[in-house]
Amino acid sequence: MPHYPRFLTRALILTTCSLALLSSTRAQTAGEKIDLLISEANLGKPPVLWFASDPKINLGTGPKIWAAQSGGQLAARGADAWGRPAAAFGLAGDAKGGVAVSGSTATNVINPKSGAVLLFFRPSENAVPPMMLFSRADWGNPNYLSLRINSVAAQLELALGVADARSKDKAVQAPLATLTPGAWTFVAVTWREIDGLCRFNYWAGDLASGELTEGGLETTPLDPAPGIFMLAGRRADTIAKYATDPLLFTGGLLQHFALYDEALSEDVVKRIYLAARHR
Repeated sequence: MPHYPRFLTRALILTTCSLALLSSTRAQTAGEKIDLLISEANLGKPPVLWFASDPKINLGTGPKIWAAQSGGQLAARGADAWGRPAAAFGLAGDAKGGVAVSGSTATNVINPKSGAVLLFFRPSENAVPPMMLFSRADWGNPNYLSLRINSVAAQLELALGVADARSKDKAVQAPLATLTPGAWTFVAVTWREIDGLCRFNYWAGDLASGELTEGGLETTPLDPAPGIFMLAGRRADTIAKYATDPLLFTGGLLQHFALYDEALSEDVVKRIYLAARHR
């Protein structure tokens, strides 16, 4: 064994310890921070179900029967909001009606009394709206709840659609934000039934600007009967039944979709957004 001067031996020991300490206290990346924040966002309880950087569902607190199926898989891959390769996902090329979550009609996957949904998404630069990011049931159904992208004055607009028995069409839409094609955008929607009405709060903003739009909407309560839960489109059988466009979220990418059975606080939503902006 070679002989080192005492001071050099001490320096080697200190260097080794410092490297070990640095590796054990490595700063979390933005993506890792979001993983942690989402999993702990609701008072330490994970989401009912969520997709992180993989197109398979991370079951969270949901039953094991849930899986992505029907009309295609979330299998197209691309770089996510923080540049990690193949970590975001979109619809596969052969998708027909979006992706249903099996079991979502057998159990109340979306709590009508109090809940939240949040996700990051990137609309394609060649996007042709309208496109559906997620939906519960169909327009006019008392279970209706959706996020979709519309075309307004030649711009892309993110809109929240919810059931409202007071409306002639039984559903209303609220514009949330103007979108920039090709830019990663964060959106969160919470709802809570209070005094006979359902109060929706929403936040939306792209990750580049740092500006988070927020607002609210009141409707009649959501029907407690479960409605099928869809990602990135509308069910193929619904398309055939109503002879409507598929409303597929084609060419775009999704990241960190999370669904909760309790409303998130404004503080939690903003912490997730702020963490996401730090690459």
